[in-house]
Amino acid sequence: MDLAVLTDSVESFFKQKDFEVVKEENEKSYQIFAVYSPYFKIGGCISVTIEGKTDEITIKFELAAGKEKTSYLPSMLVTMLGGGYFLLQQFKVEEDLIRLEKEFWRYMENAVSFLDDSAQSFTSQSK
Repeated sequence: MDLAVLTDSVESFFKQKDFEVVKEENEKSYQIFAVYSPYFKIGGCISVTIEGKTDEITIKFELAAGKEKTSYLPSMLVTMLGGGYFLLQQFKVEEDLIRLEKEFWRYMENAVSFLDDSAQSFTSQSK
């Protein structure tokens, strides 16, 4: 499987969701950074790293910068003191991040399957 084509698929996914996307390439991996989508208020930068060889690929999806997951115990105290709005916003950010990640992995399963089938089809046609 061609990692550059897979990386283009990742870039396409984020552009379909109206993220601003930056793609970087080095000797060992490709990296996609996605920020600022009107549909996903994630409060940071999503980083997707694709590395490996054509037969063994690793894909990492992570929140690279911005809000980190926090404990809600102190937040509950803030809620009692009138800070419920901020806690609600924090829940919405995490909910959007979870929804985006689920959609991403579903998309990647389909993309990898399609690219793998295409590669096998090309190999069998060239024999």
